[in-house]
Amino acid sequence: RELGLWRDERSPALEPSDEYVYASHGLFPAPLDPNRDSGCAQDAEPADALPPNDRVIQLFKFTGHLVAKGLIDGRILDIPLSAGFWTAVQRQLTPTGEPFAWSWDQLEAVDAQLAKSLRYLRQFVEAKHALYARKELTSTQLQSEMDSIRHPSDQASVADLTLDFTLPGYPDVELRQGGAEIPVTIANIHLYIDLVAEWTLHAGIRAQTAAFCQGFDRVFPSTSLLMFTPAELCSLVGQTAADDTYWSEAAVQAGIRLEHGFTPSSPEVHMFVEFLGSLDRKERRMFLQFVTGAPRLPLGGFQALHPPLHLVPRPATPPLQPDDYLPSVMTCMNLVKLPKYSSSEIFAQRWRQVMAEGQCSFHLS
Repeated sequence: RELGLWRDERSPALEPSDEYVYASHGLFPAPLDPNRDSGCAQDAEPADALPPNDRVIQLFKFTGHLVAKGLIDGRILDIPLSAGFWTAVQRQLTPTGEPFAWSWDQLEAVDAQLAKSLRYLRQFVEAKHALYARKELTSTQLQSEMDSIRHPSDQASVADLTLDFTLPGYPDVELRQGGAEIPVTIANIHLYIDLVAEWTLHAGIRAQTAAFCQGFDRVFPSTSLLMFTPAELCSLVGQTAADDTYWSEAAVQAGIRLEHGFTPSSPEVHMFVEFLGSLDRKERRMFLQFVTGAPRLPLGGFQALHPPLHLVPRPATPPLQPDDYLPSVMTCMNLVKLPKYSSSEIFAQRWRQVMAEGQCSFHLS
């Protein structure tokens, strides 16, 4: 969060202790005023030594380089970039020269609360347009009617909102020159809405997407990204919208290799498949992190793991019983050593314990 790279759905003032941003639709760049700082970040300079804007640009170049390197090496990346971010990157790669046109769907996907606020303001614009359509009004009457416009939900006027031409949540980003000193009025509120949307989705993030593409180009051409849809790029780089099919019983059974006496009919194998099917999204990430060293599956699910996921029995040494042991793994080989637990309840209890306590542990066996 302190890097200031990404939009955060939670207010730092309300959640000051949170170290990371929260973005339910994936990561999308926080707006940047291109007129601040030098905008001339040098790759040789340490990021911490740069002015804030240059530091952000340097880090977006690094992110682009990292993503490209991960893709070309076939690595499992866990960077949940949003579909909106990839749309902006592809727009950067295919400039048309046409004015930017935004939509409510785009804005809601990036910041639903901001879209809700602008829809509230839009009702003032609709009331104003309704007055303009009344041809019988003189200019004096029209101005008087416009000054009396109130919002239907709370009877607030535009002046009551005390808005200016700065970006909501980012008071240092002016939507137009001198925007901090320009009040939003009933006459210019339509411009304010358009500028907020444009700066959120386009003008405020152009420098970041350009830097991302520059970093990407160091490995292979960023124009290669145009062959994919934004949703496909999300899946490639780390944000899988729905991967339940990867965790079905059939998919898991097709993706695991059984050795040293385990067969598809073994009770332990049945418990393993059943347990995986019971995990929620957070638990799936914990399981994969513990077993494979990465918190997500590659495209293709368990069948695409390399090496494949192997299950082998873990023998018990008397006087200990299988229920006394925890599962263990060889992460480099995707090998699971599975004790022959006496029940599904014990199986689930032992796995949840090791998933919670073994996230950052490394032992030689």
